[in-house]
Amino acid sequence: MGKKRTSSIKKLETIIGYKFKEQSILENALTHESYVHEVRGYSLNHYEQLEFLGDAVLGLAVCHILFKKYRKKSEGWLAKAKALIVSKDIIIKKALKINLGLYLRLGRGELKSGGKNRPSILTDSFEALIGAMFLDGGYEICKNFIAIQFKEELINVKKEEFLDFKTLLQELSQSHFNTLPIYEVMEEIGPEHEKIFHIIVKINNIVMEEGFGKTKKEAGQIAARKAVEKLKNNFKKS
Repeated sequence: MGKKRTSSIKKLETIIGYKFKEQSILENALTHESYVHEVRGYSLNHYEQLEFLGDAVLGLAVCHILFKKYRKKSEGWLAKAKALIVSKDIIIKKALKINLGLYLRLGRGELKSGGKNRPSILTDSFEALIGAMFLDGGYEICKNFIAIQFKEELINVKKEEFLDFKTLLQELSQSHFNTLPIYEVMEEIGPEHEKIFHIIVKINNIVMEEGFGKTKKEAGQIAARKAVEKLKNNFKKS
């Protein structure tokens, strides 16, 4: 590992608050398959398996924290709270917050096409980072990291009523603009077994918001929720 890369890795460790005992595990989590395909003659692994592990650890840790924090809530409420907190939109925000894209190793083609900011790569690599922390430091290290990174969501979820935001947006759109919102699938990212759907919602042919999710329904609900929040803020100002 060159001096520049070593310095970069140390900076990331400072940001996440954890120093890896095995640097190779962290490098694994930061390596996209496009980089592995371009670099011949070296034994390299990309982050796909760590992403699989990290996704499970993230879900477990969030469930664990919610269970301890909201003991009087129903199983249904806890399930919806967990789904909201680990949604792809939220994970993208967390990856952007720590500038994770800056530390990724991508192939030249992926790099030129904006891979460092691609939603699917950001979500996958963030989950891979959690998987790497789990392997290197154990569950408690991961849970503490997740509790810090998702602190705002874990607190604010108490205020959520888990409304059908599509229905709410439809009502707002009809009452204020006399039209219905339109949802469009912009892209389907990733392999068939773990697709991420990117959906936008329009009102009067104006893009209001976007959402990313594991299903079209989830992505649509996220886009609708963000659009409802935007409209309500606009109505307050006017």
